[in-house]
Amino acid sequence: MRRFLALALLLLGAVSTAAAQRVRVEATLENGTNRPRVRTINLFDDPQWREAIAASYPIRLNYQLDLWSPRTLWFPEYLNSRKWAFVISRQAVLDVYTLTTIIVGREPIVERFASLNDLRLRVEMPLPISGVGPNRDGTFWYSVKLGISTLSADEFREFERYLQGSSSGGGGGLGAALLRM
Repeated sequence: MRRFLALALLLLGAVSTAAAQRVRVEATLENGTNRPRVRTINLFDDPQWREAIAASYPIRLNYQLDLWSPRTLWFPEYLNSRKWAFVISRQAVLDVYTLTTIIVGREPIVERFASLNDLRLRVEMPLPISGVGPNRDGTFWYSVKLGISTLSADEFREFERYLQGSSSGGGGGLGAALLRM
């Protein structure tokens, strides 16, 4: 009986550890300003995404943060939304990691990291989001969505062309397309 109980506890621990490794996204409020902050958790602990990054597959993280208010008892009122994307890539020859932040209407922000741990710290850092907060008194809440996928070779080539043309005002359509996917 003791062996069975020990095995059951061991299996429960393994199941809870595996469940804890799932990628999550959370929204919190910044102290003092009540500005939303979004954070990605466990992306680099998930074997599927860790292996994709190690194999130099570009990964796209699409975010959407929505602001809601209770209009009636049954139907909430959608007020505002903010979308953005991260594209993570690895240049295997140089062993350099790149994080590109894409927000429609803005120039892409490209950051380079010498180690996977440095990239992890940046991706898991809470990101303050502006332009989506309430503009009146009342009760509000946020919902946040995260979609994760790899870019195909064609999508990645198009993404690289978008980055090359972004400083000259080109490629705006791809930024919107990346956020829609």
